[in-house]
Amino acid sequence: MRRIGPGSSWTHLILGFAVAGAGSGMVNPPLASTAVGVVGPPDAGMASGINTTFRQIGIATAIAALGSIFASQLRTTTTTTVTAHYATALNELLLIAAILALTTDVAATVLVRQKDFVHHRMPTGEPPREHALAGGAIAG
Repeated sequence: MRRIGPGSSWTHLILGFAVAGAGSGMVNPPLASTAVGVVGPPDAGMASGINTTFRQIGIATAIAALGSIFASQLRTTTTTTVTAHYATALNELLLIAAILALTTDVAATVLVRQKDFVHHRMPTGEPPREHALAGGAIAG
């Protein structure tokens, strides 16, 4: 989605939004499964609630931080330069978001250990379910 310029059309962002949306859709189920998979069944509800709470806090914090960065980039604009400054500020935000997503993806890959998962036999006698992290890099 980067490399948007003052003359770019809104359609420049469509492919990037589609890829980001697909990545978000791919990462949410494993994320919830991971949050619940590291605790036993009695604590699953609490783990799910904590996961949702921290995800919402992260979203709110990111919006505030990125919004502040964006506003600081547009502080010195005039009516004649607002389009160019807007495109520059948007490109900077997209770069920051991509670096943050890549960094957190690497951290999750390193820090989430398979041995931390609580494996349970299904009531039907099926083997334990495997948990995996996926889609974080795509979402970024």
